[in-house]
Amino acid sequence: MIGRLNNGSPVVDVSVIVANYNGEQFLADAVRSACNQSLRTIEIIVSDDASSDSSVQIVKALSAKDSRIRLIESSVNGGPAAARNRALEVARGRWIGVLDSDDVMHPDRLSRLIEEGVKSNADIVADDLLFFDTDYRAPSQSLLGGRWSEASYWVAPEDYLATNNFYGKGPALGYLKPVFRASIIDKQNLRYDERLTIAEDYNFVFQLLMAGAAFLTITYAGYFYRRHSGSISHRLNPKALEGILEAEKGWAERWPQASLQPLFRARERSIRRALAFEELVEAIKSRQLMKAATLAAADPAAAWLLRLSLGQFFKRLRSGPKVFGPRTISDQHEHATERRLQN
Repeated sequence: MIGRLNNGSPVVDVSVIVANYNGEQFLADAVRSACNQSLRTIEIIVSDDASSDSSVQIVKALSAKDSRIRLIESSVNGGPAAARNRALEVARGRWIGVLDSDDVMHPDRLSRLIEEGVKSNADIVADDLLFFDTDYRAPSQSLLGGRWSEASYWVAPEDYLATNNFYGKGPALGYLKPVFRASIIDKQNLRYDERLTIAEDYNFVFQLLMAGAAFLTITYAGYFYRRHSGSISHRLNPKALEGILEAEKGWAERWPQASLQPLFRARERSIRRALAFEELVEAIKSRQLMKAATLAAADPAAAWLLRLSLGQFFKRLRSGPKVFGPRTISDQHEHATERRLQN
């Protein structure tokens, strides 16, 4: 059970979970940003996933200076979902927050989110996030746009499904990093799906929504999302996509509401299109031009995605560096595809 405290133990308002695997380059920055929160009644649980770099030593050095930092070590690399689940088992906070080991937070972020959650009686509260690109040194830009950036919104399951198609219209709400009431996670006995190496956040949030959790987005932007070549979120590959299909298989039967059915189908089509696209990109990279031509003919939609990515790539070449502000899943994966084609 999450949030259990022994008698006499100090109250923990938020357990900040940091799943880490070989994140020595940015890990200290992430942990310090949690330690520097204006909300002091927190714990920072770093769940190390069998790192082979200096990550563990970094966390031990930081914890020697701040007793709120807790280190969980694993001898087996199980992926980010498994690392988060290990942290959930020992978390004591009334709220649970997730911080990726290469990201950082504004000092007032947690206090703002918890204040809003208590005031509105929300189970899940997410703020906007700012993307900043370590590699290109481009100015940051927020995820939320349009109506989502103008006011707070209660997110329905239909909203969440509709905004999380690969190469779809955004903003991609699955990229948000909410805080969760520990009691709603306990009530549902929910954990992250360990089959997933990407989209585990989306899967977790959607299941909470379908269990009746109240999800509020606010316009404040306090989470800073680092984009770099080693980011797990860039590692779109057939195995990861097939894992998503497997994890979501049977959802339409589990939740047969009429309003969800076309959205489930659209989500599955987008994943299969992304699979075809990844296969096409790999054929081009390996110079298997006949195979690439066959794949393009078999799936024109995947070929069209390649055309869009290349068009954006040549546009950037002509006009110089641009701000990378991925407001949609399409923007994010076009950027990743351009980089793979260059390599």
